[in-house]
Amino acid sequence: MFLIKVETKENKYLKDIFAVKLLNDEECREYLASIIAAVLQLDKEEVLKTLVIVHPEIGVDKKVKQQRGDVIAKTEKYYANIEINYREYRMGKVKNNIYIAQLLLRQSKRGEKYQKILPIYQINLNNYDIYKQGEFIYHSVMMEEKYHIRREGSLLEIYDISLDVLQKMDYTEVRKLNEKDLKWLLYLFVCENDKQRSQMYKESGMMKSVEKKLDTLNEEYDDLLYIDYDQYERSLMQEIYETKPELLADIIDKKVEEANKQAVQDNQKRVVQNLLKRNLTDEFIMDALELTKEELEKIKEELKK
Repeated sequence: MFLIKVETKENKYLKDIFAVKLLNDEECREYLASIIAAVLQLDKEEVLKTLVIVHPEIGVDKKVKQQRGDVIAKTEKYYANIEINYREYRMGKVKNNIYIAQLLLRQSKRGEKYQKILPIYQINLNNYDIYKQGEFIYHSVMMEEKYHIRREGSLLEIYDISLDVLQKMDYTEVRKLNEKDLKWLLYLFVCENDKQRSQMYKESGMMKSVEKKLDTLNEEYDDLLYIDYDQYERSLMQEIYETKPELLADIIDKKVEEANKQAVQDNQKRVVQNLLKRNLTDEFIMDALELTKEELEKIKEELKK
């Protein structure tokens, strides 16, 4: 018998049960758009115009594992798949690749031109430095190895954000940054001092709203379903953990999926309402939220009551 221990900074708010709920909440949509804009170096208002938080069930084949992503957003020009990686383990990286493949496959419809397939920006918020080079952001694209020529027509770019590096930065330096800076935006997840966090974001209406949501989640923390690796049951044997890590990954996926399923369902009606207010077409809403015409009409009728 043994206790599984993995050396990782204890950033509570980066755990799936916090970060995933926060970034999937329609009330935090502007914050999500700000993160995407900062990573991709785009204008936030342009991102906001057509940004939709997509239902995380992305699978195209029920026989394939890993059907649910963490945070999936869509605009008229691209998908942004944000994965919260609290612990570094090999199967987690495999999972992220499966999500990318499924997002590409779900866009491949018989009879439609390939030009309609949107590129995918994979944004990994890592609680560690994936390449151990001390960089805050790593940007990966498909490229010819010898001549370093970028492959034309590639539909995938990956951004790995090292929150471990951000946590080591001095608070006073991060505070000097503005709300367009990714470090300033993500410091929310690594700041261990609630007073400093509130002081940093006191002038931002957007961040006050995000903080309020985070505080609500914090109050419910004891009731939320989450995995604490440091206190994981001793019943798992070392041999199983070393030879079949996918067993542990499956357990984690199942518990996170159960914890978020109800929240996603409850949030759907509010998302539709906001999209209708922005005059987006029924076709766009149905595609983004994976709704049938009947399901959308039912929600619209409920909103009239």
